[in-house]
Amino acid sequence: MAGWLRTKLGALDFDNILAYDTFKVVHVRDRRLGGLYWFFNITVFAYVIFNIIADQKYNIKEAPVPGSIRISLQEPEQGIKTPDYCRLTNGCTYLAANQIIFPQGNDREVFITTRISRTIYTLPPNCDSGLPSSPECMYTRGTKNATRISYVADVENYTLMIEHSIRGKVTAVSKRSGLLKGTLYEKSDTVGGKAKAVKRFHNETAPPDVDGDILTLGELMRAARLTLDTPSYAPGANRAAGETQRSAGAVIVVVIDYQNQVSSPSEIKYGYWPSIIDGAEYKILEVIRNPDNTVTEINRHGVKIVFQQTGSIGHFDLITLMINLVSAIALLKVASIIVEVLMLRFLPEREIYHSCKFEHTEDFGDLRRLRKSGNGYEEQKEGTTADNDKQGSQSEPDIARPPSAAGSEHGLISRRHLIDQQQGQQGQQQQQHTSIEMNQR
Repeated sequence: MAGWLRTKLGALDFDNILAYDTFKVVHVRDRRLGGLYWFFNITVFAYVIFNIIADQKYNIKEAPVPGSIRISLQEPEQGIKTPDYCRLTNGCTYLAANQIIFPQGNDREVFITTRISRTIYTLPPNCDSGLPSSPECMYTRGTKNATRISYVADVENYTLMIEHSIRGKVTAVSKRSGLLKGTLYEKSDTVGGKAKAVKRFHNETAPPDVDGDILTLGELMRAARLTLDTPSYAPGANRAAGETQRSAGAVIVVVIDYQNQVSSPSEIKYGYWPSIIDGAEYKILEVIRNPDNTVTEINRHGVKIVFQQTGSIGHFDLITLMINLVSAIALLKVASIIVEVLMLRFLPEREIYHSCKFEHTEDFGDLRRLRKSGNGYEEQKEGTTADNDKQGSQSEPDIARPPSAAGSEHGLISRRHLIDQQQGQQGQQQQQHTSIEMNQR
């Protein structure tokens, strides 16, 4: 069994099975391949540089940690006017700013009342409206008086003041909006269209003693493409009667986006990006207990404004730049792959290119055995090299095979001939040794 294994293993050429493929540099003098190679390389390099600069991939970035957002409301400086919708309905209600916002003191959101309906309930005797002792004492079981519906007058001209702040988690950034430059962007009419800057905010142009950005509710709604007098498509709206968004209510989401500047990474700018939530309405119920044992229910419909902070802030970092450069420069390998495929698969001279690119060496296991055996190996190798040089100078290069490839293959044949000759000499020596032993016997 052991002999059989040695026979089988000896028949295997492990130098061929475990052959190592190495790279070979071949200078292919073909303008078509060289032109394509440099065109692809220049294109990829330009894309890499543009991508790093445009996306600021030289900065270590992080999403800002949301800070506080404070929103307050103020009556119009020119006074409250009576708009047309007040004359077309049952009249309007003239409210102060702190009466329009309900509830007070919310952070990151604000509710602006646009329509109020008031209903008074009269409770049965011996019922406490604050702590009903029986189901009959619930205020909704009481006598319901007439409901009065009215709109809030001139709500679009009320002024919003927005103050916000952010801080960084990795970067040492902590700033408030009064120290930054901001922009209000108006949503495009077309899908995928570019937004338009409609108002800018800066501390130098802000009114004195004002900490935040000042804009009217109408400016914010126009930027979100919201008109209160258009029909509402909310599920709870009375579409048959043509109920408007002023009556049903609406929801606006304002995204505050913070970004570093390319020219000055320490300077942060932000933008307001308002958008309306289609088909959404909003209302809040307010219940007031009266001293005469009656309960007033105020049903408020209006515009809910929600603020969200997002963006990307950071600073220059050499390691981040190097990582992005290395990952981007890997795209340059694509140019070489494309040219290699064209050269070896599609061009008419692909066979010549293939013979120049790929080469098989002699079996170095046989060379090692030959070197160990000695027997004039060095002298024969020098003689073979001289013969190869002489034949290479006298012969003309083959058209279908470059001189470098032909010379390397000729050297390969000579070395193989040397190996065969040496093995024949070893066989003759063994036969002579066997004949001498037989004569002695």
